[in-house]
This record gives sequence, C-alpha cells and structure tokens, in this order.
Amino acid sequence: MTQIPPTPGEPSGTPVPPTPADPGNPFGVPPAEPTSAQLYGAPPTAHDIATEFGAPPAPPTPPAAPAEPFGAAVPPGMPYGAPSGPGAPGVPPATGYPASPEYPGQQGYPGQQGYPGEQGSGPGYPGGPGQPGSPGQPRGKKSFPVWAWLAISAAAILIVIGGIVAIFFAVRSTLNAADTGPQPTATASYDDNTADPDETTEDGLGADTSDLNATLTPPGTSLAMGEKATLPFSSGLTDGVAALEVAMTRVERAPADQAKLVTADEPQLLGMDIYYITVELKNVEGDDVGYGYGNFNPVDAQGNGVTQVYTYNDDVACGESSLPRTFEQGDAATLCFVAASAPGGNAPTGITFDDFDTYDSYADEGVTWQKK
Repeated sequence: MTQIPPTPGEPSGTPVPPTPADPGNPFGVPPAEPTSAQLYGAPPTAHDIATEFGAPPAPPTPPAAPAEPFGAAVPPGMPYGAPSGPGAPGVPPATGYPASPEYPGQQGYPGQQGYPGEQGSGPGYPGGPGQPGSPGQPRGKKSFPVWAWLAISAAAILIVIGGIVAIFFAVRSTLNAADTGPQPTATASYDDNTADPDETTEDGLGADTSDLNATLTPPGTSLAMGEKATLPFSSGLTDGVAALEVAMTRVERAPADQAKLVTADEPQLLGMDIYYITVELKNVEGDDVGYGYGNFNPVDAQGNGVTQVYTYNDDVACGESSLPRTFEQGDAATLCFVAASAPGGNAPTGITFDDFDTYDSYADEGVTWQKK
C-alpha cells in the first residue's frame, strides 16, 4: 500500500485506497508514447493490429537468469564445456515464466529481403545479387586493350595484302608461261658464199670481202695523221660489209670547259688531262653499215693503249663513236673519241683501228695513225 504525506488538516497515517487495476494492463505498465511513425501516418504494425482485434498485449520480457559464477559445479554426467542453464541438457527447465501468448489473427512476419548486393542469406532472407568484388561472386571479363585490337587488325590486313600479291604473281607467271610456250631451237646454216670465221682470205682479213672491189689496207700499216686507209667495216644491225675510207684528222687537248663536262660525268677522271681524237669516214663501196662500231682505240707514241672515255653528255662536243643509223655507199661521217691521261704521263698521240670481225691483234696487226 502506498503511503503519501498527509495534507493539512488530515491526520497522518491515513491509508490511501489503491487505484483500481486496468483489466487490459494487469501489471500497471504506463501506456507507451505514440511513435513518430504512428504520428505521421505510418502503416500499423502487427502489435497495433493485434490490439485492435482485442488480443491481450504481450507480457513483459522476464528477467534474464543469473549467470553462473566462474567455477560453478557441473552437474554429474555433463561434459566439460557443455552449455548450462535452464533448458540445457541435464538442467531442469526454468519455471515461473508464462509462455508467450499467440495473438489471434496475427500475421507472420514476411521473410526479410536480402539487401541488394548481399552475398547469401539465412532462412527467410533470400539473397540478392552479389556486390561487385564480393567473395564468391563471378567478376566481369577484363576488357581487351585497344593496342592489341590494332595490332591484330594490322596483322590481318598484312596477311590479306600478302595473299593478294602472291595470287597476282602466281596468275602472272601462269599467263607468261602460257604465252611463251616452247620456243623453236635455232639451227645455224651456212652456204658456199659464207666464209669460215677461222679462215682468212687473200687479203689476210677474216671477214668475207670477196664481193668488194676496193683495195684494202693490210693489217700492221702505220699512217700519219690525215693519211687515208681503206678498211673493211661491218654492222651487226644490218649484217652488211663495206669498204670505208678512214683518216685520223685531229688529236688535241679538250678545252677547259669541255674537260669539266667530261669529269662531271666521270668523277674518277678529276685531275687527268682530257683529249679529243677525231676520225673521218666515208662509205666507198659495199652495204649499209649503219650503227657500225669500229674498234678504234687511242694510243701513245709507243703504240700503247691510253684510257678511252665513253660519255653520254650531249653538251660534250666529242663523244660520238659509232656510225649513224643509216650509212650507205657515198655517206660520210665524223667520229670523235675521248681519251684521258695523267699529267706528265703517256698522252695520246694517235689511234688504232682493229675491227673485231677482220683483224686478229689489238695493236701489232691493226692500222695505226700517229701524230707526227
């Protein structure tokens, strides 16, 4: 019974009658303050629904059983480390605690949904998709580097181009083989009018000069500049043979500007003396010997050969060493030969003619002109 202090005029110790108990609150628990969710219109909870249908509220949670002191005795037959306390094996269940009442119409709590990205869950908690990088979750494929794609593409392009080139050359070789076909074998034939190259005629020349009426200058003849010789001349272009009247008309050093043109084309001649040797020719008898190329070679005073230079510079005043394309009987031409010698060395003083189709030797048996 609760004692309260007396009020003025009231005798002390007067008992206060107890407050009648609330049937719905037998323990006298003061009503809970409404939650913020209830105040702001949150949906009712299971407890609110149970209260609405007249179910008694859940009893208060009984106090926890006192913890066993360290070193308490273990009941006989219980293994060391086994759980103890009410409900444990070998321990009588706790008494004096009312069972939790079942509320009529109470709905079970639905299984809690797993948090997105949570890997696995317990009963009632279906697991959601795992977070990236969480244990047990398959990771995404690593992206292929751009440079690798470029390298693969370049290699593929090169392979395609190489295949196209190989096919092109294979087709071209096949077409060339088809166009060429077997070639006929050439057979040499001779008649009675063709001279044996190893035999010589009465004039001592290897070429067939039997049809020429002109008197030819014999091999080994030495002439002065300006003197004429009648020499056989042949042409590989026309297969003709003719008698030409030949004379050396000039041997002189090239002008300085002309020498520079020659050495510009032939740098190895820098520092050497350049000479021009002029020869005049006329077809006096025989066939067309166009493009004929007589074997003219510059020589020094002792008849030794001197370096001959071949140039194709059109600005060089000397250098035409073959006959024109057409050189028939009566035609005349001037040939010019370029020679080079070291300063103070064997300067050219003449020229030797040694036709490879007629004369056998280079200097001893040729026809030579010397500047007197």
